[in-house]
Formats: sequence, C-alpha cells, structure tokens
Amino acid sequence: MQQEGNIFLIINRIDMRTTQEVWEHHCKAFANADIEEVIADFAENAVYVNADKVINGKEGIRAQYDNHFKNMEANASSTIVKETIAGEIVLFEWTFDSESVSIVDGVDTFVIREGFIQAQTVRATVISKSVNS
Repeated sequence: MQQEGNIFLIINRIDMRTTQEVWEHHCKAFANADIEEVIADFAENAVYVNADKVINGKEGIRAQYDNHFKNMEANASSTIVKETIAGEIVLFEWTFDSESVSIVDGVDTFVIREGFIQAQTVRATVISKSVNS
C-alpha cells in the first residue's frame, strides 16, 4: 500500500508482473491445459491474430484456447525450440506433433504490458499425416 496525500493506493501484484513472469506462468498453464490460468494472463481487451482471423477481447481468446485444448489429441506433444525476450515482447519458435498433424515452423509473439498479455500472434504450417486404418 502506498500513501498519496490522504488517498491510499493498493497495488495489485498481478499488475506488476514482469514479461518473464507472465511468460513463465503462461507456459506452465498452457502445458497443463489449464484454461483459467491461461486466460488469467490476458488483458480484458487483448487481441489474438493469426493468418485466418483476428479475435478481440479476453472471452473470444478464451473460446480459441478452449477449442484448442478440447481438440488436443492424446499423446500430442509440443516443444518450444527457441525463445527471445526483449522488453515487453516475447517471440518463440515451436513444434507440434500428433497422430494426425505436425508443425515444424510454429512462431508466436506476445506483447506483455502492465502484467498482462496485450497481444498474441500465431503463425504455423499444419501438415496433415496419412492415417492408415
């Protein structure tokens, strides 16, 4: 609590998280497919952008992640290949592999400001696998 004149300001700890802290929390929440913790990292007016769509707002982003987690195949795996953090920007390269698809060139960026993800971009080439019955 800080005092400013006769007004007391309460500083919320989540608003003070660094880019690194938000990034680490987001990675853990995503790895655990914990939708509530994933969404807690996003600002109310965050934007999610990929080549096919733009999603504005936390609830739309929730639907995107919820759909992703619900459609995740058993034994699917993703790996962060490289990450770069510069100020409020996180860029990371990733791969994904499942029984039906693979991605070898995934790239996401986050803009993290005031303790929350303000923007996320996603780019990946999804390669379908032949599944023989």
